[in-house]
Amino acid sequence: MEDTRDFKISMEINQNQARVIKDALELYSRLQMGQIKEIDLFFRLRSKERMDYDRNMMDHLLETIKRMYFPDLSSNGFYGIFGDKTPEEAKIAWDLIQNMRYTISWKIHPEGGMGVNFDSPLKSSNEEFPTVKIIPECPE
Repeated sequence: MEDTRDFKISMEINQNQARVIKDALELYSRLQMGQIKEIDLFFRLRSKERMDYDRNMMDHLLETIKRMYFPDLSSNGFYGIFGDKTPEEAKIAWDLIQNMRYTISWKIHPEGGMGVNFDSPLKSSNEEFPTVKIIPECPE
């Protein structure tokens, strides 16, 4: 039986672990919004070898999967992160991604920069907005 009491969890992770978590949450969130083609993009971007496959077959397969799970969406359509049809879990994941991306980007580039990484995160879920903190380096 699941414990229904509310409590907080803190984790200490390194940059590489944070990147993996962020990438996993982003794929999870995008898939729930109907962005099924992200599956192919995910594997192509991470492959160290040349991906040799029939693009038309892949597109047909991904489109078939999308029609099965998202029959109301067009081929290029997907639910928006703030939309009513977007599952709450996708929104929670997106809030986590935004906060991680924002906090890490400002740590690496304190001078700031262009792009969404430096924009203040916008809350999309009904959950409390997550807090992401950078742990100061300890002197050796």
